[in-house]
Amino acid sequence: MQRFSFPSLSRLSQAIFRRKLLRESLAEFFNHGIGYLAGVLAYNNLSFFFEVKSVRNLWGITNFRRKTLVSQDTFELMEFVISGLVGFIIFKLVTYYSSKVWDWYEKKYPMEEGTEEQA
Repeated sequence: MQRFSFPSLSRLSQAIFRRKLLRESLAEFFNHGIGYLAGVLAYNNLSFFFEVKSVRNLWGITNFRRKTLVSQDTFELMEFVISGLVGFIIFKLVTYYSSKVWDWYEKKYPMEEGTEEQA
């Protein structure tokens, strides 16, 4: 039993469902991808400012690059926290602005009854 009595309404609802599904899946893929990339970049840039005490730098005695020296555990904790925070903040910003772009696109190009795909 169909939900709508008119075949054109049924095709229209299917096309709208496909469009919403496409929008949501593309938005999630894009938002998570950008957030992950921002987290990885923050993780990589952390080594420009901090260095781990080790045999390479004689536990901080030969710190010629003048980086802040931290222990291995502290460095790993900073990597985890900073990459998570930066990734989350960028993810939320991209989510907000991408939803604005999608809303603008749907207002500019509304779906009409004659433009739905044939099911």
